[in-house]
Amino acid sequence: LEKGGMMSVGQSTRWNADKGEAETYEKENVVTMQLQGGEDYFLAPRLTEYVVKLTAEITKAVNAAIGADGSPILMETHQTNKLAVCRGDKEGKSAFYLKHYDNQGGADRRKLTCLYYMNQQWDPKDGGCFRAFSDKDPNGYEDIEPSFDRFLCFWSD
Repeated sequence: LEKGGMMSVGQSTRWNADKGEAETYEKENVVTMQLQGGEDYFLAPRLTEYVVKLTAEITKAVNAAIGADGSPILMETHQTNKLAVCRGDKEGKSAFYLKHYDNQGGADRRKLTCLYYMNQQWDPKDGGCFRAFSDKDPNGYEDIEPSFDRFLCFWSD
């Protein structure tokens, strides 16, 4: 996908306290693309089908588990199927994301972020743990290893 020119530099948002607003920045060593149908489907058909099916089923499962009063938490007609690849650089340094929110509000309608780790050869020295920060303790966090075939979901905001 990357060699075919389908991926671009990943971007995210973070809070700029000096400006009092969210700002967009490029993620170092991260490339992304939206998995869509059409001609792009044939570049990675199994991956596209897997991600589309998985996001649809996750939506149904979350709504069934949490929407006890019958009102859906997630819209079943709106999933974003984004592929993001975080990789080390040419000098062998591991890649990482800076602390950020996946959804800063506004027009961004993402509610749930799901990560699927496909790196079969991962080793702890490679780094790349997912760091979940506590919303109760400003210094608290938990690191979750990006072990092969791990599926991790969390609220985007």
